[in-house]
Amino acid sequence: ILQMARWFQLLLRIESRIEDAAPKRLAAYFALLFMLLLGISSYMHYNLFHLLIAGVFLICSALEIGFGYCLGCKIYYVLQRYHILIRE
Repeated sequence: ILQMARWFQLLLRIESRIEDAAPKRLAAYFALLFMLLLGISSYMHYNLFHLLIAGVFLICSALEIGFGYCLGCKIYYVLQRYHILIRE
């Protein structure tokens, strides 16, 4: 996947950006939680809950893809501000 991403980066002439990995990691954990909740709600036939979680996940993904606005990253910075997250 990394090689394919580098190839697309060269092909489309996209510049690299250096970002802090911790907020993106928290956002990835949120995505994993969404996927687990989607799987469980689908298995248990909780259709309304399934659609609600899928909608929230879709909105968060669309914000990141369309506008570069990472909602999970914003949550990370709020948690950091109030010292809720523990640094390693």
